Amino acid sequence: PVSRFSLDQRAGRAGRTAPGRCIRLSTPLTDARRPQATDPELHRVDLAGTLLLLRRMDYADARIFPWFEQPLSERLAAAEELLAMLGATTAPFGALTALGARLAELPVHPRVGRLLIDATAAGEARLGASLAALTGERDVRSQQRSLSRENSSASSAVAPAVADVLDRIDLLAIAEREGFHPGLRQRGIEPQAARECAQVRDDLLASVRLFSAGVSNGAPVRTATESHAVDLVPRLLLAAYPDRVVKRAAPDANRGMMIGGVAVELEATSAVAARSGHPRPELFLAVACQGLGQGMRASTVVRQAAEITEADIEAVFPGSIQRRERLAWDDQKQQVTGQIGWYYRDLAIRMARDTQPDP
Repeated sequence: PVSRFSLDQRAGRAGRTAPGRCIRLSTPLTDARRPQATDPELHRVDLAGTLLLLRRMDYADARIFPWFEQPLSERLAAAEELLAMLGATTAPFGALTALGARLAELPVHPRVGRLLIDATAAGEARLGASLAALTGERDVRSQQRSLSRENSSASSAVAPAVADVLDRIDLLAIAEREGFHPGLRQRGIEPQAARECAQVRDDLLASVRLFSAGVSNGAPVRTATESHAVDLVPRLLLAAYPDRVVKRAAPDANRGMMIGGVAVELEATSAVAARSGHPRPELFLAVACQGLGQGMRASTVVRQAAEITEADIEAVFPGSIQRRERLAWDDQKQQVTGQIGWYYRDLAIRMARDTQPDP
C-alpha cells in the first residue's frame, strides 16, 4: 500500500536507462484512492528507542522536545507505555529507572535490550541473543517446511511445543553445522536467512560482552548451547513483549484477544496452534505478528507464538495481575450482582462469576 508518489517513482525506474514499461498489479480505482505522499517515517516507526535516548539526554518529556516535525501524540503515548511496561521508566512520561539506564546503554531496541538483560542475568546470554535474532530477522524456516508442519499437525504427527522459536533454534544449529549450504532448502531451511540470524546473534552477544559489567553485575556471560534452557524461553520472550499477551477465545481455538482489545489469529502452522477437541493453554504470547497496528480493518495474524501461564507473568512482572470486582444491578433479580476477575492490564485472565458481593 504505497503512495501515488511512490508509484510514479517506480514507473520512472522502469525507464531509467531506456524506454521501459511499468506493470502495476492494481486497478486505476485503487491507485486513485492511495494517499498522495508517504507519511514521514517519524509517524510510522516505533519511537520507544528514540524516547529512551532522549531520556538519557535529560529530556524527560518528549512532548516538549523541539522536534523538527512533531510525532503523532498517539505514537508518543504508545512508545511511552511500552517503556513503562518494559520497566525502563516509572510510568509513561515518568523518570528513567535503573533498568532503563542499562537499557539505554545497549545499542538495540528496548525490547531486545530487556530480553538480553534478563537472559544474561539467568546465565543464558547466548539463548537470549538467539531468541532476539530468530524472532526479529527473516524466518529461517521455509514456507515448504511450514506447509509440511501444517499437514503433519492436522494428522497429529507433530508433538506440541511451548514456542515456535524452539524449532527455529534447532534449524539454525543445523544450518551452522552444514555451513549454510544451499542444499538446506530441500530440508526446509532458508540458508541465507539462517546466516543473517547467526550474524545478528553474534553481534548481540558482542554487545552483551561489551556491557556485561552493567547488565550482569560482573557475572560471567555464558555462551553455551541453549538447548537445556527451554523452560526459560516463554519468560524471556514475555520480558521483551509484555504488550503481546493473548487469551484464546476457547481452549481449542486459535482466535483470541490481545492486550488493548486487538483480535488476533494464530497461523495453523504455529506449534502453539490448537486443533478442535484438543485444548491448549489459554494464554499465549504473540511474538511475530502481521497486520498489527494497521487499523481495525487489518487482520492481525500471529506467525510466531509462545505459550505462557499466570505464573510466568507474575515471575517476570510481579504484581501485574490484579484482582478487580465489578458490580452491576440485575433488574430481573432485583439485586446487585458481582463479578470478580483477575486482569493483566486490560485483559481478563480468568473470571469468577455469580459471586456474592460484599454487602
